[in-house]
Amino acid sequence: MGWEAQRVLEGIFEFGAPLNIWAIELDWDHWNDRQYFVIHMQLDNDDNLGQRLMSKMKSEEGIYNYPRMIIMEARSSAWREWVIEGAYLYSLEKNYRPSQYPHNPWLGWTLGIRFDKTKLNKGSVMGIFGNERGKQFWPDREGPGSSPNKY
Repeated sequence: MGWEAQRVLEGIFEFGAPLNIWAIELDWDHWNDRQYFVIHMQLDNDDNLGQRLMSKMKSEEGIYNYPRMIIMEARSSAWREWVIEGAYLYSLEKNYRPSQYPHNPWLGWTLGIRFDKTKLNKGSVMGIFGNERGKQFWPDREGPGSSPNKY
């Protein structure tokens, strides 16, 4: 886990390496009327990781609002950080089927996070995706089960 993909997610676990993001999708907002964003991220196909994330989602304390998550993106020789504030874990599933074309399922674990459309979060979404309405992105490197994720 961590530092193998073009993008990584930091801020869910207190200790350990960040989570590799092999594919990422901003949920399509057809009419641009939602008050929040949802991002789905294909992570490592690791059942231990899936169990750890599921225990976070099913916590007895209820829904935990993460004050800050960071999506880090490799750009040439440096990493760019996109900060997301006030996110919470929205979904966790295997073989997620993206909402946009192509609809081939992502093999392995896919984590969804939801967060409000604050000024900071809008800037991060624009930096990652280039728009606020919805888009898929695949890193250059191949990840687990990458055959359906090729261009």
